[in-house]
Amino acid sequence: MQQRSNGHYAECRPRRNIAANHSRQKAAYKGEKTVTSLDWFAAVFTFMASAALAFFGLLKPALVQNLGIPAIVFGCVGMWIAGSAMWEFAHRPKEKR
Repeated sequence: MQQRSNGHYAECRPRRNIAANHSRQKAAYKGEKTVTSLDWFAAVFTFMASAALAFFGLLKPALVQNLGIPAIVFGCVGMWIAGSAMWEFAHRPKEKR
């Protein structure tokens, strides 16, 4: 621990870059690559897991403990969210809003 000028001690830990997200958005407007392979992996994995949830809710409700309708609804919502994320990955913003 380091002592500050006011006599108090402070932990030495790196500060979080708060402006990181803002700089990513600015880079997207400039046409630079902002989406990583981890982003794509997470979106595809979420879409596939949601599709499986909806599929099992529709065809084999026993696998989702006979909660077929909620499984279908949550599966469709998950596919919608993951699909729109992948759409935004593939279609970058053209101009600043």
